[in-house]
Amino acid sequence: MTLPAQVKQTVLSLAKLSDGSDTELLYFYREYVRGLMHPVLCGWVLVDALRNKDLVLLRAATALSIDAIAVDSFEHPYLPRRKLVELPAAIKVLL
Repeated sequence: MTLPAQVKQTVLSLAKLSDGSDTELLYFYREYVRGLMHPVLCGWVLVDALRNKDLVLLRAATALSIDAIAVDSFEHPYLPRRKLVELPAAIKVLL
């Protein structure tokens, strides 16, 4: 699956708007993304960025906390809930 261009452009645009924002405004953008994008779509944004080695998209996803939403979407619904802390740490190493 290839990420639709509109989704990628939306993520990049929101990240650009949030760049340099104060804490309150950054929180607004992150919550906006949570309301706008289904967690599975956030997962596809993260997968697409990693698969294509798209560091610009990966940075945007991290700035908007899309990576955290995506990690939560990969959890199996019947297993005990655990946070995957290794993936965000690995992403920070890439950035």
